[in-house]
Amino acid sequence: MSEEQLRELLQRFQDGEEEAGETLFLHLQPLVSAYARRMALRDEERDDYFQAGMIGLLKAAQRFNPARGVKFITFALSWIEGEMRLYRRRNITALKVSRSLLERSIELASCREQLTQILQREPTVGEIARALGIASEEVALIMESSLPISSFDEEIFSSLEESSEEEELLERLALYEGMIRLTPLERQLIALRFFNELTQAEVAGRLSLSQRQVSRLEKRALRQLRSYMQPES
Repeated sequence: MSEEQLRELLQRFQDGEEEAGETLFLHLQPLVSAYARRMALRDEERDDYFQAGMIGLLKAAQRFNPARGVKFITFALSWIEGEMRLYRRRNITALKVSRSLLERSIELASCREQLTQILQREPTVGEIARALGIASEEVALIMESSLPISSFDEEIFSSLEESSEEEELLERLALYEGMIRLTPLERQLIALRFFNELTQAEVAGRLSLSQRQVSRLEKRALRQLRSYMQPES
């Protein structure tokens, strides 16, 4: 089914035509099912992930706005994955976040406040790092984990809106604890690729590597992060 046909069904569904919605969901069920197989840790969990994914698909269909210039499949996949991850957080296991990192985040916030009062200005990352006796890189990662999600994240992953602030913080801390476990080169590469949004060719130029080396390092780093973020079975 073409993008144009999908958008026509979506418009009719949003206008209240239930039959159009049924046709749309039936067509996209295999996609949701495939994603459920990927997300489920055990075969018996696939149906639950599938149901969560269908909820995400429904929310995507209700909220999709073609004027934003995003393909519906791309938009829907974000919602489908978001609902599945929400199901995982609520029903499978807690995220693997170390107590030490949570405590370090609280300690950093307190130190930052004290330095602000002493210096009468916002302290630099280096000043906080020296006060805490840790690397500046680690301070930056922990500080980043406490920032509110961007407007883009809110728009694309708003299927997670029911999760608590604590859950969002835990997920951030899990990600950035995973980042700390990467090598310095891998961390720099991930930051350039996904925070600064550079292409692999641009990253290769920045790091004096070949594009093939960048691709290989990126895949390895993402695989390690993915493994760390996955709940234990």
